[in-house]
Amino acid sequence: MRRTHLAGPDGIGSGRPLGRLVVAVVLLGVTLAFGPDAGAGTNGAGASLATDRATRSVGEASPPPDPLLIRMIDQTDTVGPNGDFSAFFEVSEVPAGSSLAVDLYPRITTQAGLDAAARRAPTRSMATFPVVAIDGDPSVAPVSTGFVINLSASDAPLGPCCWSYRLTKAGVYPVRVRLRGPDKRVIQSVVTYLVRGPEPDQEVDPSTLALVVASGSDAADQGPVSADKRSALGELTASLSAHRDVPASLALNPNLVGRLASQDPSGPAMAGLRTALEPAGRELLGAPYVDLDVASLVHADLRDELKRQAERGSQVLGESLGDPTASTWLMDGRLDAESVNALGVLGVERLALPASAYRNKAPAGAFGLVGTPKTSRGTSIDPDAVMTSATDPILAAHQQFGHLAALGTVEPGATRIVLAEAGISDPQQVAEFVAAVAEPGAFFKLETMTELFDQGDDARQAELAAPQISDLGSYPGRLKEANARLDNYSSMVPGRTDLIEGPTEALAIAARADLSNRDRTARVARVQRDLDERLGAISIPATDRVTLGARDAQFPLPIRNDLGYPVRVRIHLSAPDRLSFPAEDIEAVLEQEQTVVPIHVRTVATGDTPLTITVMSPDRGTTLSEGRYRVRSTAVSGVGILLTVGAVLFLVIWWGRHWSQSRGRHARRRLPRR
Repeated sequence: MRRTHLAGPDGIGSGRPLGRLVVAVVLLGVTLAFGPDAGAGTNGAGASLATDRATRSVGEASPPPDPLLIRMIDQTDTVGPNGDFSAFFEVSEVPAGSSLAVDLYPRITTQAGLDAAARRAPTRSMATFPVVAIDGDPSVAPVSTGFVINLSASDAPLGPCCWSYRLTKAGVYPVRVRLRGPDKRVIQSVVTYLVRGPEPDQEVDPSTLALVVASGSDAADQGPVSADKRSALGELTASLSAHRDVPASLALNPNLVGRLASQDPSGPAMAGLRTALEPAGRELLGAPYVDLDVASLVHADLRDELKRQAERGSQVLGESLGDPTASTWLMDGRLDAESVNALGVLGVERLALPASAYRNKAPAGAFGLVGTPKTSRGTSIDPDAVMTSATDPILAAHQQFGHLAALGTVEPGATRIVLAEAGISDPQQVAEFVAAVAEPGAFFKLETMTELFDQGDDARQAELAAPQISDLGSYPGRLKEANARLDNYSSMVPGRTDLIEGPTEALAIAARADLSNRDRTARVARVQRDLDERLGAISIPATDRVTLGARDAQFPLPIRNDLGYPVRVRIHLSAPDRLSFPAEDIEAVLEQEQTVVPIHVRTVATGDTPLTITVMSPDRGTTLSEGRYRVRSTAVSGVGILLTVGAVLFLVIWWGRHWSQSRGRHARRRLPRR
């Protein structure tokens, strides 16, 4: 959208009466081609990162009860001390002869005044300007109209919709615009803000803003990202890319980013994210791979899963967009001190949480968390600073701009996180707001989330509200079993990320906070069955009989691999002392459907000896197959040979002596007698 700024020599928003009149006359009565629904926000799937999981209400806005009859086209962001404040609207579906009445209210200096303006009910008007007639017939086609307020209090004639009013103090002034019918009854009214800048020698206490653009998650958890999600994310990142000087932090869901990168690594969505992160004042926040119920995981003794989620999130973001600021997370839901401690062990020490995560109203900026490590800090996401779907996105942007500018007066040194989420926030509102804060001004100091946390005050403390701990049922036990199986399988296929990615991804997604216990456990069970099938594809004969004819010998062990790709295994040999082995554990690579591994055996005695052969994963974590063998040794030992030879010699000697003695007796019998 083309922005209308009446810049002049006095600085922001200044201009001459002729220029004001020309602009007003041109815009007044112009019939626009688009209908009353043009520019309305699009509601996306999913819940805002800034909402509390228990209520899903923080930051969500209800649609107005009546049709929108007056819609903002453009407005001056900040006007100089002698400049022009202009606002223009589209009016439709009201009778001919309708008009606008404009009221100016005192500068906002209290929280009550800010709240009243936010409710469209400011009090004690300073001025009511002449009525602006609406030319044409808005009941037939939309008509544009507007007004200009000059702050220099010039005496020159300004025209039917241009007025002069002197404002001596810098600050934020509510402006109420009433749409009246021909009978002068108010049909609808809106409130916006005139932000009057300071004098050149005047200082104001600016509000600190940390603009965070979040991707949110997706309705699906696998496969291509929906076109609506890609479009919404692209529109938000385009707002940042168009204003490269605006510091900002991107809170991106790693699962969503990984799927985008896989779907189209060079496509518009990924290109837009990379472009938005290019300027020096931008940062990528860390995040778990999927949205988690951290407190329930910690209380179910699933800190290992929390670690896996953090590591996978950093890995996916790093491979796709560059290393994130892993110590800072933007989170949905509540945490307790134990959960914060568990995150701190992982290096996550900066937590941006919804306002409902704290027991009482949290202080502005970054602060310490009661009962947590001294290095941990928190900050609160104010619901008023969350951009949602808007029926009038241009007006909503300027309302938020004025609201946040007024905080500098109401609460000096105020700090706010302005959160915009793809699919939840209106892209046109975000673009208008970013354009407004991008212009030089005295009311805002823009920072990244990291800079906001680095300037925190540990002396200020906030107490966390108790989270709702969910009973995860059998999920923790099943998850631990499945992860153990995955570790076993991973040791068999080192370096083959393509083989372990599927089950790793499925287990990570099963931890999603929005899944039921039944769905979560069923997903884990499917992964475990798949891994069990893979581990069961390795087998050896259950029984066999082996005959060895030598003391040191070997026999072939056939191992079957039905996986279709090489795997590593460990072969463990166990037998009584009658058998010994050069090594009880043998590592082998099974490259074929059947691999024969030679088993070296040393026997110490003849006869049968039992031998147990166990094929395991290399990490010894699980048994793949087991066989019980009978080893028969027919080899004769050295002692046996010596005894046999001795026995033979004894028999020979004995037989020789016996033969000699027998011959002697026979000879004596044949001698003649005397």
